[in-house]
Amino acid sequence: MHRVDFFNTDCLTVRLSALGDALLTTGVLEYWRQRRGLAFHVLTRQALAPVFDGHPAVRQVIDVAEADLHGLAWLRLCQSLHTRYAHLPLIDLHATVRTLVLRGLWLGRSAVYPKFSLTRRAFMATHHPYFSRRLLTYS
Repeated sequence: MHRVDFFNTDCLTVRLSALGDALLTTGVLEYWRQRRGLAFHVLTRQALAPVFDGHPAVRQVIDVAEADLHGLAWLRLCQSLHTRYAHLPLIDLHATVRTLVLRGLWLGRSAVYPKFSLTRRAFMATHHPYFSRRLLTYS
């Protein structure tokens, strides 16, 4: 599933990358809190955890050590997350191979927010309405 169609529930949300992306995510979480009644358990890097601490839409910050983001350590973490949070819908805001592994293990509902990186680049280069419409579909 691509679209987030959850209402009035807690969700496990993944945002593992850069500070700027994490900051932008806070607005998305607040929007979903206000519009859909969602609350979030945010999986993020230890260095980014302070961005989400105290946010009104965030119930819990699950910080991940850098060493746990690779190889077998990541697989073990994914299994542990599934054991603890499988009752929650999973929302992947990262959309990478790493989070594809987590989504592959997830038996519950999940959604991925597509980044459309090629579409974004094409829009920035051309400003063509086709690319604009596609980007606005998920905004």
